[in-house]
Amino acid sequence: MKKRKWKINDTFLELLFGIMLVGIFGTLMIMLLIHDKGYSAGGFVAGVVISVMMLTHMYFELEKALYMGEAGALKHTRMTSGLRMVVVTAVMMVLAYSGIVNIFALLTGAMSLKVSAYIQPFTHKFLIKFLQKG
Repeated sequence: MKKRKWKINDTFLELLFGIMLVGIFGTLMIMLLIHDKGYSAGGFVAGVVISVMMLTHMYFELEKALYMGEAGALKHTRMTSGLRMVVVTAVMMVLAYSGIVNIFALLTGAMSLKVSAYIQPFTHKFLIKFLQKG
């Protein structure tokens, strides 16, 4: 089997940048507005980490699927999507039942991938302007 060189896609970097922005902004809001800062910030940051891991897994698995046939790619993406859902659910359940983080903050942090996807056109424009000046 021939080894492929991985080239990181610009969209992946823009989504990652968006997740980091949401993570920083959300953590600042928690530190300013929430009474139980450590418990809530811990949950939010754990959710952001989950989002980064989901994005990374999704990116590399979709990259693999591009080199498969139509039927193989469909089967592969369904399998990896299901695996991702099971793992994320298991991690969230363990964190929820352990009581070490705020579960609502955890769920909010995990949604940072969704927010990042919505703001991606803006992060794209920002990064294009930033990189052209640099």
